[in-house]
Amino acid sequence: MLDALIIAPEITKGMKSLGSKALLNIKNSTSILDYQIQELKKLHKNINIFIATGFESDKIKKITARYSNVNIIENKNYENSNQAECLAIFSDLYDSERLLIISNGILFKNQAFDCFSSNSSKIFVIDKQKNNFTIGCNSEGLLNYLFYDLPVPWTECFLLNKQSLETIRHISKNYNIEHLYLFEIINLMIEKYHVQFDTKKILKKNIMKINTLKDIPKAKLFI
Repeated sequence: MLDALIIAPEITKGMKSLGSKALLNIKNSTSILDYQIQELKKLHKNINIFIATGFESDKIKKITARYSNVNIIENKNYENSNQAECLAIFSDLYDSERLLIISNGILFKNQAFDCFSSNSSKIFVIDKQKNNFTIGCNSEGLLNYLFYDLPVPWTECFLLNKQSLETIRHISKNYNIEHLYLFEIINLMIEKYHVQFDTKKILKKNIMKINTLKDIPKAKLFI
């Protein structure tokens, strides 16, 4: 069984007056969050989807109420914490066999994610450079580390198997990870706990990232 976690608690820099990025309308009353949920449901009809909320949580709950098997995880400390805190909250509340993590503002075609062919933990990388994806790795194959401006762009999406989720649970009890970004928690898992991540390449045309309102016209064409 596959679960998915969409991380959308933060106040996006420069966009507070516009509201949560997850709520931005792309096309025909379809928000970023609507689109993400709909594409995830195409992966598996019984997929369990979790939304990590914070900023404008009540408005996000109104969207998720329209869908089955969509659950809310609220990060009440969202103003003083970062993405890894959402993983810590999830691991404390739920057990999962496989968890697909999607960052805020990421639009994707469901065929981008091959989550059923193996039980390994993996990150999803793009076959070519693409605007707004600034974190990457050095090479394909087994992941060594993630950081800014490395040649193979990372989608900010990854898959954790059961063992890796147990590692997250252990880390959250032994480290102060609330201020870490997702790539930093992955690097910690590799360095301190020797967790192995495979890299899975996806096509550039199957993913994009919305950073600002200037990306909305491209998003309309994408979906």
